[in-house]
Amino acid sequence: MARRFRLNTRGRTTVKTRGGDYRDLERALREVGRVVEREVAAEALGIASELIVGEAQIDSPVETGFLRESHFDEIAPDGRTAEMGASAVYAAAVHERHPTKKHWFVNAIFRSGPAILERSLKAAMERHFPGSTS
Repeated sequence: MARRFRLNTRGRTTVKTRGGDYRDLERALREVGRVVEREVAAEALGIASELIVGEAQIDSPVETGFLRESHFDEIAPDGRTAEMGASAVYAAAVHERHPTKKHWFVNAIFRSGPAILERSLKAAMERHFPGSTS
């Protein structure tokens, strides 16, 4: 089964997954909930999840390209939750056991998640409130 990461922009922000230490990303996401209105947060979350999935796609191992193409991000209708993952049936096995690209998705989140979220938030705020981030 694909590993899924749940990002939540409500006032009390969490990252839900199996295992791992996500405290830094949780702190960054908590700030989103405190600083912006719901629609700005939803837009920032959408931008961020798409960019994080893009990072993961770049880092994923490629033999046929199917795994890379199976990466996805979905925003919940309420705009508060994004799910990201890879839907190929073998994605979790490759994620855990690949000899050179092991944990590519988690690594993309740890490496880029907080910075991507910050840039996405600024972009969403600038779109809704021009001049607010200068």
